[in-house]
Amino acid sequence: MRGVAGIVLLAAVAPAAAQDSLVSIGDQAYLTETFAGGHVSVIRYPTLGLPEIVRTGNTARAILKLPSAQGAQVTITATDDPIPIIRTLPVIGTASDPLTDTTTITFSVPADVPEDTYDLAVLVPGQGIADQQPNCFKVVAQETSTFNFVVIADPQFNDPRGIFSPSNHNPNNYNAWSIARQIKKEIRALNPTFAVLCGDLLFGLDYTYEYEGAWNLWKDTGVPIFMVPGNHDGYASTTSREIFGIPFPARDGLNDWRRMMGPTYFSFDFGGLHFQGVNSYDGPASRRDSFLIVVENYGGDLSQTQMNWIAADVAARPIVIPFLHHSPLGPYSENRSFGLTWWIINAIVRFVTSGEFWDNSQVWNTEATAAFLKALYSINAPFVFVGHEHHDDIRSYGGTVYKLVTAAATRSADYWGYGYVKVQDGAIADYLYGGTEEQSIPAGNLHVINRGTEATIRSGLSRSYDLTLEFLVQQMPSYAAAGGEVLRWAPAGDGLSRVWVRAATPVATAITAPVESMVVLNVPAPGPSSNPMSAVPTPVGGCAATEAPANAMAILTTLSLLALGWWRSHRGR
Repeated sequence: MRGVAGIVLLAAVAPAAAQDSLVSIGDQAYLTETFAGGHVSVIRYPTLGLPEIVRTGNTARAILKLPSAQGAQVTITATDDPIPIIRTLPVIGTASDPLTDTTTITFSVPADVPEDTYDLAVLVPGQGIADQQPNCFKVVAQETSTFNFVVIADPQFNDPRGIFSPSNHNPNNYNAWSIARQIKKEIRALNPTFAVLCGDLLFGLDYTYEYEGAWNLWKDTGVPIFMVPGNHDGYASTTSREIFGIPFPARDGLNDWRRMMGPTYFSFDFGGLHFQGVNSYDGPASRRDSFLIVVENYGGDLSQTQMNWIAADVAARPIVIPFLHHSPLGPYSENRSFGLTWWIINAIVRFVTSGEFWDNSQVWNTEATAAFLKALYSINAPFVFVGHEHHDDIRSYGGTVYKLVTAAATRSADYWGYGYVKVQDGAIADYLYGGTEEQSIPAGNLHVINRGTEATIRSGLSRSYDLTLEFLVQQMPSYAAAGGEVLRWAPAGDGLSRVWVRAATPVATAITAPVESMVVLNVPAPGPSSNPMSAVPTPVGGCAATEAPANAMAILTTLSLLALGWWRSHRGR
């Protein structure tokens, strides 16, 4: 598709010195708009939904919604760690873009910054600016063409169907909320380079509540997640409505996405591969008109602006790995009128007569835009990752594999899970967990219980995966591990070190019969002047319990004496 006529690449171009993962922000509305409320404010890149990956020793960038950013300061803090690593990174340049009213600051990542996922904060003291984004900055020691990534689809925060109709392939009693939190823990233990999320982050009943809840759910994952919206994320109400005296104001879920997560479509590079995040629920609000989750048009479509960007983005790279919500392979249902009354009446009749809820979602609406994607990807894309249909499937068109991934935490035809993809020498080498029957990792079957210098791995999985375990222990010159391999360690302050250990999960014969293995970190005995603390317990999820202060009894005693004195002085009143 090189040489496409009339195509303009709508990209956020940074200074040439930047060496991070971002290639293009196609969603220019995201860069030009000023948002009211939400979690996206001054920092437009990186964000929770569009993170940044950079190798130590290279330079990175932050795009700010400011006309200038002289004196800007950048700080990173390790995501959700009991004693986090905090580093200030040297800013080496700024460049303003008057077309978007943004400024890109370029900063260096010294070689001694530990490999980890970080929250990023930017201060511009001269303008009184202080902003931050969580879980958005990944530092890697090296960028190789062999790495792993995870594919998540349809977690649908606040979907009641996943609570009342769980889809477990595990022996535990998870509901939709608890399985999403468990998936976070499993992904963090698997420690892929990154994850992609193929839409339907939430359900669509109350965007104010659900976007905030989804943001809080994923903000401490500890693995960067590149996110694109699905239909449930992008419903719109073109006019305010009132039902039984209850007001339902006009809304647009894609605007909420931009002010909470980041742009709706973009591209990035890693390990010699070009990844393209596509908004497959694009178009005007009239096409997405809804009342709560009752919407006539669930299906996939693209605006002409995004089609132009996709063509130019693909033309700039010989190979592209797209991820999106709807599959352009169809089936197809051309757009009808946008009258909700007709849709609601027919849906009610269908439910009363057949007991089926009319879910018109498993379609791509405009076949011409689907044909555009299929033709483009058949030349340049060996794999396309898709969500939306709540089950695993493998389809193909023109030599391109379309991999549908089961739902993470909503109503599912199959089971709750997530995809795990291995890239070997710049090509996708493995993307199936259990062959064609169980293609994704079934969630809820991998647990790590980390206590001090010992970690128990409990797995009901039929395949072995490498985990990265983290220990917080006394600072020593070196460490060794039984049952695992010490990867690296870094000072954590207060005489402590964070130590990362690689270990393999044991293999189970069935998910109902999980097996366990043990990893023990060997910490040398402290010398006479060493801190007597040898380890701080770190439970699953990386949130250490807060211990009571050593002088708690003295505080309680003092408070008791003060209370007694007050009572004596006031008892006669």
